[in-house]
Amino acid sequence: MTGTQEKAGQLRSGLPAGWTDRIVDTLLHTGGYHVVTRSAEVTVLRRGPARGRGAEGGS
Repeated sequence: MTGTQEKAGQLRSGLPAGWTDRIVDTLLHTGGYHVVTRSAEVTVLRRGPARGRGAEGGS
């Protein structure tokens, strides 16, 4: 998810601020996804178990 996607959803579809954060949180809570990287502008998720050392939300 990116800040650009957030803004596009708000402008094009009338989605509320923070809609992308809610999707990311929902996916993480399913247990089927984990964070690969996260910054102020981008969150990258991977489907499946966390791999390797240093993956956020992984083992």
